[in-house]
Amino acid sequence: AVVSTQSTGEQCDKIHLFGIVVDSPKRIDSSLKETLELFESMFGKESFWENACVIMTNLPQSQEMIDRRSKGCSDDQIKAEFNTVLKKMFELTEDVHTLIIDAH
Repeated sequence: AVVSTQSTGEQCDKIHLFGIVVDSPKRIDSSLKETLELFESMFGKESFWENACVIMTNLPQSQEMIDRRSKGCSDDQIKAEFNTVLKKMFELTEDVHTLIIDAH
């Protein structure tokens, strides 16, 4: 992907992914929102979000833990709810790629 930085007008063809790592489940607090807005302004809204991926951590992936979580809210529901908030907050039309990893 070629990303153009709006502040300098320079092209950057070295950025292929913006990994947004969040401790899950987590709300988007003001600090995270401000950081994402900064990236939007630096790289352009479309370029940033097309290359963004939310990486949710602290959701153990053993079958036992997945089964336990699914009684309340499945992993797919967790990702969908986070995307709903992102889409509303940043006026996005597409879901942001979202991964869940077992990291603490």
